[in-house]
Amino acid sequence: MKSKIIKLAFIDTETTGLDPVMNDPFQVAMIYRELLFEYDRSGSFNFTFTGSYDEKVFYMKPLNFDTISPQALTINGITIDQLKSYLPASTVFPVDIVSFLETKVDRFNKEDKMVPVGYNVKFDMDFLFALATKLGFKFFGSYFSRKPIDVLDHFRNLSLLFPGVFTNVKLQTVCEAAGLYLTHAHNALDDIKATMHLFEQSMLPQLSLVQNSNFQIWGGLNFDE
Repeated sequence: MKSKIIKLAFIDTETTGLDPVMNDPFQVAMIYRELLFEYDRSGSFNFTFTGSYDEKVFYMKPLNFDTISPQALTINGITIDQLKSYLPASTVFPVDIVSFLETKVDRFNKEDKMVPVGYNVKFDMDFLFALATKLGFKFFGSYFSRKPIDVLDHFRNLSLLFPGVFTNVKLQTVCEAAGLYLTHAHNALDDIKATMHLFEQSMLPQLSLVQNSNFQIWGGLNFDE
């Protein structure tokens, strides 16, 4: 039996609008987990989470208050005064967020990266990378794989196959269809916990079906001895 650890970073952001150039994240939730991938030459493999788990929530003052979308404030149920009460992003980003990432991977090791996982995760990563650029952090990408896992894509495909089940593919709608209760939608930590459960309950079990297929993937797998 051979195995490898896949590092996952479940990420969700709440932002002051939809444009990562004009708008900024003010809440970032990250959950770090490790996925154990075990394989033997008989053709059997298994994905399971290890006991490693670390969650963090970061709040920060937007860099630009002039471009804040009133609709974003309404959706997130937050006020300008609340946003002004947060610590500056220039402090939170390097002191808290980057320091957290430093504990998970060696950014100088090209083989040691976290795979971003989220619900429409490109949106969240675009905002984080834009913020890093605004603050002058050119090495932010060194912590992450360039191939994220988007849970939204999985359920978008299911909605095409089962149109009667999903009226739309919003996170809250999908959670209801999956029997999950999303306590506070548009709270980054609640949203990413729900996304993580969807990944674990729906996406992960379906990966086991690959071993029953005719895919010739075994020669391309690299494992630690």
